[in-house]
Amino acid sequence: MSRTSNRGPRADIALLRKLKADPNFSPASLLNTGPNILEKANKLKGFVEYQRGKLGASAAKTEWLLAYQQLQGDQDDAERELTTCLQQLAGQPVSDHVREMVESALVALYDDAEKCRAERHDLRSQIKELSSAHASLNAHSNPSGFSKETSVIKAEVSAAAEELEASLASLAEQAAALNLELKESWPSALAGPQSGSVGGDSTGGGLAAVAASSASDSVAQLAGYSYSYSRSDDCAELERMLARFPLASSDIKDRIREVFAALQEKFLERVETWHLESEQAARDLAVATAATAVVSTSCSNPQRRKGPATSNSTGPGKTVIATAAGRTGQSAGGGDATRAAPGRGRAGAVANGRGAAAAAVAAAARPLPDGAAAGDVRIVGREEGAAAKTAAGTAGVAGSSSSSGGGWAFAGYGGWSAEEHSAFVRHRDRLMKECGPGAKSLSREALMARIATLLPGGRTVPQLIAHDDWTTATRLLSRKRRDLNEAWDRERRQFLEDSASFLQESQTLFFAQAEEAANRLVAELQRVRARDELEELRAEKAREDEVATAERAAREAAEAETRLLEEARERRERAAKKEMVAAYRAELERQQAAQQAAAAEADRLAALAAEQQAEYNRQRVEVRQAEYVARQEQARERQAVVEAEMLAREARLARLRALVAPEVEADPKRLLAPTAASAAVDPDKDAEGAFHPVNGFTTDQVVKDQRFKVFEALAVLGLHETTYGRQAIAAAQPARPTRPDNFTTEQREAMVRR
Repeated sequence: MSRTSNRGPRADIALLRKLKADPNFSPASLLNTGPNILEKANKLKGFVEYQRGKLGASAAKTEWLLAYQQLQGDQDDAERELTTCLQQLAGQPVSDHVREMVESALVALYDDAEKCRAERHDLRSQIKELSSAHASLNAHSNPSGFSKETSVIKAEVSAAAEELEASLASLAEQAAALNLELKESWPSALAGPQSGSVGGDSTGGGLAAVAASSASDSVAQLAGYSYSYSRSDDCAELERMLARFPLASSDIKDRIREVFAALQEKFLERVETWHLESEQAARDLAVATAATAVVSTSCSNPQRRKGPATSNSTGPGKTVIATAAGRTGQSAGGGDATRAAPGRGRAGAVANGRGAAAAAVAAAARPLPDGAAAGDVRIVGREEGAAAKTAAGTAGVAGSSSSSGGGWAFAGYGGWSAEEHSAFVRHRDRLMKECGPGAKSLSREALMARIATLLPGGRTVPQLIAHDDWTTATRLLSRKRRDLNEAWDRERRQFLEDSASFLQESQTLFFAQAEEAANRLVAELQRVRARDELEELRAEKAREDEVATAERAAREAAEAETRLLEEARERRERAAKKEMVAAYRAELERQQAAQQAAAAEADRLAALAAEQQAEYNRQRVEVRQAEYVARQEQARERQAVVEAEMLAREARLARLRALVAPEVEADPKRLLAPTAASAAVDPDKDAEGAFHPVNGFTTDQVVKDQRFKVFEALAVLGLHETTYGRQAIAAAQPARPTRPDNFTTEQREAMVRR
């Protein structure tokens, strides 16, 4: 079979040669070769259809050839047996009975020979038709025969490409709008035009996206961002794909395994880089935490702070963790860059982390003045010792196991409780939305100060800034790891698809070579069969003449033998019928006697069974009556238990009703007296309107109520239906104290907790 066609050299052969020869060949490079991918799709489609037609024709030809061989072998065996029998009969004296058997056998063999010749003629005709169809397929292998089907496929692929381009354009617009929105919502935009850009425009998308997430998303991301990668599963998937093509070249399979192993190593290197960046961010987080502890101690004891303030080593308004998060975002591959979060305010509050930690340790180890007692040691070193312990403990955690990828620093909620972290994120997002971007926006320190007033627990501004940096770094690391995993999944799927196409081409080539060898074998078999057929036809003509002579003699002898056999058969049939009638009558009498005896025995057994069944029924009724009495007793016991439970429940409800009974004295004068609101209305003013006035609350009065503000804030975040939201609304103080009898159940529970 030629490897070229009317369209020129085979494209699949060229691809396979390139794959074998080039050690650096990448399957993804095939997508970028050639001017038009639709042309490649059309060529591959035509080639696959052509090979499929050839394989079908070859299979049909092989089936017909096998059938022809089987029929020819059966005919040869029958003819040999016939010749042997005739030779044996010719050498022995033949009786009339044997002559009759020989004649019938010769007639049957003659009919079978005629059927075999007819079937062989039909098979030859069908083989000729299939050969002509196969030759026509080979002659019309030009792609013009597939032009209609190719045009339809081309139109479908073009429509799919247009839809893909439209989807990509829409996604690009959405990404641009989202990027603009996130830039406006990040705290760096709240700093106003006076704050300078530190990280540049190429690294700001990641932190802005982090600021736009809700409190619930933050909890889910911080709770777990680890990813368990199984290299054996990917290798097993690759082997399953390779097993689908058992006839493909083993060299191609080995090359595919090598390239896949290289891709896995590259992905593991990216994951290791992510682990190193996580560890660096964790160390920076530890340093920032120590610095925050020292700054908090210094702010609470201004009389003990001596010497010049420490310098800001991270830039104006930029903390250590924000710097680490920016560095982590800049090192991300695949165009997934992020921006550091510049801010505005006092940079000296969060200074060089290592110097602050050293200062805290030195303050804790500073000797006491002469004459100080043990109690003075406890009083003087209380605050500075706490800062030193915080710095030392954080530094110890930073030096722990590095194999966790900084997970120790990002586990939980950064040392906060889940409620504190959720409230922090919620208030931060709300204040950012209320302030909005512009020159009148608050600085980062002012924003954290406002959040500190809203959070329970007495958190300081440096602690809030440090926790804000921890949240930003955690989300950035989680996002980068997710991007790495998604990129690996896309790359792995694309590689498996490309490898499957290469293996399919290799297997198709193997089929083509096998078909070519089969064609040569069929041609050789046809030549040998034609020669043997000519010799067999000559011998068959001689055998037919001999059989015709023997048939005439056997036919005459068979007619006489048939008459004698017919007369003897009739005599035997008449005698057999007489014997059958006598035997039938004797059998009929015997059956009647047996039926009468069986009926008597059946009556006796039925009476005995009735007696046994009556005794069994009596015992069964007694057992059921006992079971019924037991069930009635159990039902009465259950009813007594239910009645006792109902009485206990009514007693509990009575006690609860007594607890919530209204505390109002019976005062008819107070009940009939006008309310303060109706008494304050001028009676003459009521006569001016057409309708009666409505005494209620104005919009300003409702908005000033603290409960309404809390409800609106929770409704914006979608938390007003949760248990925490209801408790927060119930705990809010109204503008005017409410009477106890107007409290709801949740308000009463909130008062009890306070």
